[in-house]
Amino acid sequence: MMKRDYWVGFVAVGMLAVAAFVAHARGVSDTDFIRKATVANRFEIESSQLALDKAKDGKVKDFARQMIDDHTETGQKFRKALAASKADVEQPKELDAKHRQLLDELAALSGDAFDRRYVAIQADAHKEAVKLFRDYSNTGEDETLKRFAGETLPALSEHLEHVQEIKASR
Repeated sequence: MMKRDYWVGFVAVGMLAVAAFVAHARGVSDTDFIRKATVANRFEIESSQLALDKAKDGKVKDFARQMIDDHTETGQKFRKALAASKADVEQPKELDAKHRQLLDELAALSGDAFDRRYVAIQADAHKEAVKLFRDYSNTGEDETLKRFAGETLPALSEHLEHVQEIKASR
């Protein structure tokens, strides 16, 4: 009886491991990708518009200008990719609670404190974006959106490197 219980438990653990692997292998769903990418892109633009007004450091302002330009273009390309895709997911119209809170936090700061926090938030946001776009480009279901994610990934990686350089120089 003990051997049977052992094997039943062993098989159950194995099945859980396989289920976890399959869930991981599936990666990011179309819905999650569309929603997270939309919010992230909108946050990049809105927080960078704030940085143009509040940042003290010229490098931070230059980075903010680049984010507005690049992410505005990315948003346009994303809308075109969505229109050509088979995904039937509506893009969020507003920031989620997390990004709204970060934007409010930035709005309350000024001077060097603003610059430090903006750069730190941008570094974290770009790490998350790079991971999201890499994961979706590898495991996404919609070929049009996978292609968009793969084509956008190098620019996001460059943004991450750039903001990390700014952060290291401060």
